[in-house]
Parts: sequence; C-alpha cells; structure tokens
Amino acid sequence: MQDVRYPSLSQILSTERWLVTFLISLCLARMGAIILTPLEFGVDEAQYWLWGQSLDFGYYSKPPLIGWYLGFMDFLFGSSTIAARITAPIIHLLIALILYAIASAYHSARAGRWAALLWASLPIVSLGSFVISTDTLLLLPWVIALALFLRALRQDNTLLFFLSGLVIGIGILAKYAAVYFLLGAVISLLITHAKRPQFAITSFATMIAGALVTSAPNLIWNALNRGVTFAHLGENADLNQPLYSLENALQFLLSQSAVIGPVSFVILCAIILRLKRLEIAQSAKILLAFSLPVIAIMTVQAFLKTANANWTATAWPAMCLLFGYGLAQTSPKKIISSFWGKLALSVNLFAALIIIAGVAVGHLGPLTPASDPLRRLRGWEVLANDVTAIAKEHNAAIIVADRRAEAALLSWHLHDTDFVVKVLDEDNRAGSHFELNHALSNNDVGPFIVMTGRDGTLPETLKDAIGPVGESITQISDKRNRHKLFFKIESLF
Repeated sequence: MQDVRYPSLSQILSTERWLVTFLISLCLARMGAIILTPLEFGVDEAQYWLWGQSLDFGYYSKPPLIGWYLGFMDFLFGSSTIAARITAPIIHLLIALILYAIASAYHSARAGRWAALLWASLPIVSLGSFVISTDTLLLLPWVIALALFLRALRQDNTLLFFLSGLVIGIGILAKYAAVYFLLGAVISLLITHAKRPQFAITSFATMIAGALVTSAPNLIWNALNRGVTFAHLGENADLNQPLYSLENALQFLLSQSAVIGPVSFVILCAIILRLKRLEIAQSAKILLAFSLPVIAIMTVQAFLKTANANWTATAWPAMCLLFGYGLAQTSPKKIISSFWGKLALSVNLFAALIIIAGVAVGHLGPLTPASDPLRRLRGWEVLANDVTAIAKEHNAAIIVADRRAEAALLSWHLHDTDFVVKVLDEDNRAGSHFELNHALSNNDVGPFIVMTGRDGTLPETLKDAIGPVGESITQISDKRNRHKLFFKIESLF
C-alpha cells in the first residue's frame, strides 16, 4: 500500500495556525484555572501522590505509572496541587494534535480539525484537564500506539507493530484498561488481513511481545505480591452477586452522551447507523474496532452490576477520528453535516467554559447541582488543622483515620509534619492501600487520636477510647458539613 506520513509539529503549526492557537488558548485557560482554584486534592489524587513518595513497580489498586509521575513532579517542583495537575491540560493538547495528525494523514486536514476540536471540547476531557488521573496518563500512549498501529497496518510493517506494542505496554503501566487496545488490534487485523491469517497472527504476536517488554516490571511485581492489583480489578467489577439490570445498562449508555456531549453523541450514532452509505465505511471499521468493544464490555458490566461513565475513556480517541471522517466527507448526510458538527462543538465548548470558570472560583454558582460534587474537594485542610491541634494537645503522634478518603487526604496535608496517618485493619485482610501499607501494628506506640464520623461509632477494637476529646465541623457545600469526632486511646495492644 501507499505509504502515509503524519504531518510534523512544525507542519501543523505552519498550516493550521488558527486551530493550534485555539487549542493552546484553551489549554492555557485550563492551566490558569488550576493555578487559581481553591479546590483541594481529591481522594485518588492524594493517594497517587502518596504512592509517589515510595516508588515501586506496582500498588494496591493501580499500576505504577501514576505514582512515578507524581513522584517526578514532586521532585521537580515540590509538593503542591499545581505541580501535580498542571500537565493534565498539556497532555490533552498533545492528544488533540496527534488526532489531527492521524485524521489528516488518513483522510483530510478538515477531518483532522474536526477530530482535534471534538477531543479538546469533550466534557470528559474538560473534567480530566483539572485532575491528575490514570485515564489521562493512559490516553496519551493510547493515541500514540494507535498512530503507530494504523501506519503498521498500512505498510504491513513488523517493526511498527512491535513499537505499537511497546507504547501500549506503557499504557498498561498507567491503567489496565490499556489491554482493550490489544482487543481492537486483533479485530482490525482480522478485518484487514482476513485472507492472510498467518500474517495477522504474527503481527499480533509481535505487538504482544512489545507490550510485555514495557509492562513486565508490573507483571513481575504482581507475581511477587499475590496479584494484589489484579485482585482489586475483580473487587471493582463486583460480579459475585450480579444484578442483571437492563435499566443499569441503558442508563450507562445514556451517560455516554454526557461524556462526549449530547449532540456529538447523536452525530456519532448517526454515523455508525449509516456507515454503509458513507464514503468512510472501510476505515471506519478499524476505528470502531478500537471503540465499540470497550463500550460493549462496559455496558455488559453495567448490566451485570454497575459501571462508571468514565470507564469507556479509551473508546473516544477513535470515536473522535470517526467524527472527523464523517463530517469531512464530500457528501453530507442530514445530521452528519458541518452545521450539526459546529452545534456539537459549541455545546461542548460552552460546557468547557463553565467548567473552567467553576474550577477557577471553586464553585458552579447557580448551576451547582443539589449533590455538589465539588464538595469532595473542600475542607480537608481545615480537618487536618483541627485534628493536629487535638493531637498536639494530647501528645499523640499517630492519627487513626476512619476511612480511605480521610487517610489519603490527611496523609497529603500532613506530609511535611511529624504526624503519621494510619488506619485500623480489623479483619487482617487488606482491603485498601492503607490497610496494606499503613495499618496500625504492635510496633506503634500511643497515645493515638482516633477519628470517627459524627455519630461517634467506634470499632470494637477501640471500645476503650476516651472522648470525644474534640471535633471538626467544616461546611463543604450549601447543604452539607463534614463533621468528625476525635477520641483518644492510650494503647491498642
């Protein structure tokens, strides 16, 4: 087949100045919001940061890349939410440019613009640009691996298949959802090389070899640690008592319209339903191989139990390319047209601006929903100050948190103090990173300050605790307070 070369960054900068200017401006606005925001770390961010203070080849609930990344940022810039989060919008900018390069090489520059703009405006990207997450670190190697794979497919190039595998192996170090890429790859090879099964098998085996090279450190770590991270995947799926709920599955599918924007969702559905009548049918099949299986698997998971809307994150790079290909075709088909495409981007960008403003000021104003999800990012520093004041008063060096959230956020806020945050593992069966690595032991010397919820309920092991000796009440939203009670206990063992 004829070779296809991706445009270089300098070529994109010279030929797509308005597009690049817009993407960079959006990125800078998001970075500005990160700098200005009063919102604190979320639970997962705080836990990932803690991992970065003790580098390893794996952790309780995730592969190691997020810990390595935050440890590196902490080393370069010190411990701050800005240092941890500031590259998230830059990563999404790079993904948008790579999608432009892929679409322009395999279809047209017009398709590239649509794909890049849709990615930059996706609601899931708007939210993901303000936190540091495993999804963000996965998606960059995902699109790089996709670019390598598509070119390998065009050239029948064994080296490129291997390189694609190497890169997706890095993605596996970010999040195990990267293995969906290998599923998309094998389906694509079967579609394009149906008459050459031996070549398809060899190419896929080459990719697997590449992926094993880069993901090997974590695989070996899991083998040496009883597969703890793999076991956590089963806990997340929670399929021991399936629900078989069609309502859950339908709600999950409808939730994807919030992930990519309602108008974008309708356009993509139209493209898929009318695929045979469009000019892009053959190339679209490959893109669908990297997206529909992910959505299908997560829909089945929702049917069996439950699934979070963002669990399909890896489906959307290929869907953005499909969006670009469909809107750039020479014969528009009703809703698959520039008018509807511009409406889709306008709706998404309006939501993106609201999110930027909300993050910058720390609230969504009159648009705040009753549950106010931002409440989880408020009040932790106040709690840390309150509990340390009580700990100092009672000469306690160890604070016993009541939940993973409290353990993670207090560990973050107290990292530059002499206080140590631990948890109580009552059943001697590690059910979280903290129970595995930061549980109270016989070697810990009291007195301890023990934290509980507002009802003051203590575990049986702590029934001899004195108190409450203090409390912390922090307003975290218009309708909710974070209310904690503190107890003192001299010794647990």
